[in-house]
Amino acid sequence: MEELRLEWEPKSKVSLDELEEKFQYYANDLKTSLSILKNGTVLFVKDSDNNELDAQKCMLEAKFLIDFRTVELKRGGWLVGLHNAVAVFVSESEYSSVKKEIIERQSELKFPKEEFIGGSGDLDEHLIGLYARGKLQYDAHNFAFYKRIEARGT
Repeated sequence: MEELRLEWEPKSKVSLDELEEKFQYYANDLKTSLSILKNGTVLFVKDSDNNELDAQKCMLEAKFLIDFRTVELKRGGWLVGLHNAVAVFVSESEYSSVKKEIIERQSELKFPKEEFIGGSGDLDEHLIGLYARGKLQYDAHNFAFYKRIEARGT
């Protein structure tokens, strides 16, 4: 059976330093630990003896996530939730640098025969969500663990 893939699985334009700094703040604020992958995926999974292996297992299932919800963050950028334990970060500068390309390549960010209904939502949120889902697919198919971030002061 052939695996369904997006035609375009974008690579993140967010530096790992920016990603780490932003999510260290959120880990502290939420008093929770999280794992970060190199393409911007954030995993809200419990700490274990092998966080990298657990993240890899999580991403085996994450490639099947299709629904998303885009949330603007108070410290800038967006977190696109695909599951209560899986989200992808998109920064303002990243989105502004690829917005035109996302519009031109929207069809490549959809799965074969996928249709969207509703259409009354914010266009930018939709584009950001599609782009983030593509980034998630890249992380799922090209797994690269970056680091575990522990909440400080807990």
